[in-house]
Amino acid sequence: MIKLPQKKSHLAEEIFIDVTPLVDVMLILLLFFLLMVNVSQQAYPVKLPESDPSFHKQINDETPIKVTLFEDGTFAIGKTKYTNIKSVKSEIAFAIRQKPMQKIIVIPDSHSKSGTLISLLTFFEGNNIKNVDILIENGK
Repeated sequence: MIKLPQKKSHLAEEIFIDVTPLVDVMLILLLFFLLMVNVSQQAYPVKLPESDPSFHKQINDETPIKVTLFEDGTFAIGKTKYTNIKSVKSEIAFAIRQKPMQKIIVIPDSHSKSGTLISLLTFFEGNNIKNVDILIENGK
């Protein structure tokens, strides 16, 4: 026969269940189910507005301003070369004041400094010039 101690011991206080692994497993399961839920995106059928055909004609009738950025830090607008960006910006601003819908094509050399391109793009954004394209070569 097994005798139990008559005295109350601290055995009840020492026994506990470690729930840390349970919490870890539950968090992993929760993460798994959240990632596996198939969330379908709802799209409502809407009729998109049509653009004004005269607007496209106005843009397409113009010959674009071609701004070339060279590797050595010089610029060209069409056939005219410039050594600093300030003169390029003033020339573009003058052309845009004359014809506000004028298209601008930026042609950077692949080895030109990215800072000059960013400076030019910041100039376009600051002057609210939206009709700008950047010419790049298709990646191979």
